[in-house]
Amino acid sequence: GTALEIETIDKRHIDLKIPAGIQFNTALKLGGEGVKRRGHPGDLLVRVKIVTPKSLSTELKDLYQKIADLEGNSAAGGGFFSGFMGKKKAKK
Repeated sequence: GTALEIETIDKRHIDLKIPAGIQFNTALKLGGEGVKRRGHPGDLLVRVKIVTPKSLSTELKDLYQKIADLEGNSAAGGGFFSGFMGKKKAKK
């Protein structure tokens, strides 16, 4: 995981903790950090967008391959890392 500082709609800056293993498009709810309604702040929903690089250096490819191997998701297996690592599945 990681922590980020985000700016709210009313220009406040708050810390957001991103848990390890979070998936794309997950919504995180921050209680009491949203827009005020009837004098009380509502909840703020933050949608997580994970961006993967379009091109990787050889060093980064090697590091991602090591991660894939440790996770049991080799690029040769056609999983997530197959497209990410620049390898393509064989056509049927």
